[in-house]
Amino acid sequence: MGKYLIAVATSDGVHVDTPFGEAERFEVYEITKDAYCKLEERTVVQHDEGVLKDGQDADLRSQANDTEHCGCDAGGHSCEGSNDRVECVADCTFVVCSKIGFHMQKLLAKHAVTAFDVECTIDEALHKIGCYLARQRKAW
Repeated sequence: MGKYLIAVATSDGVHVDTPFGEAERFEVYEITKDAYCKLEERTVVQHDEGVLKDGQDADLRSQANDTEHCGCDAGGHSCEGSNDRVECVADCTFVVCSKIGFHMQKLLAKHAVTAFDVECTIDEALHKIGCYLARQRKAW
């Protein structure tokens, strides 16, 4: 098992309690065979709608910012800027949040990022992911 980056949507640094589409920041952890540690906190940078980063897929941005078809299930809010969240965690292996819609899961999957929606402490979530990775390693 190598090293994996895990982005956690949290409001207090203790609980996984923030829906992906509402996250303004992510705490990023590195998990290895024996332990996990917090590496950094990332703030979601909002970009102007017409401005794309180098190499960014324009179709991906338009899909993510399409509030009628966002699929986020959170209701009552706009999903504009969701692609900025995807960009923020695109180098991670996993994203852990309290809720995420199917469309956002698909956008993350295009970056090989797996999303888990749970409501528990960050420690519990990281422990469960560590157990999951250990089982995957044994299956090989």
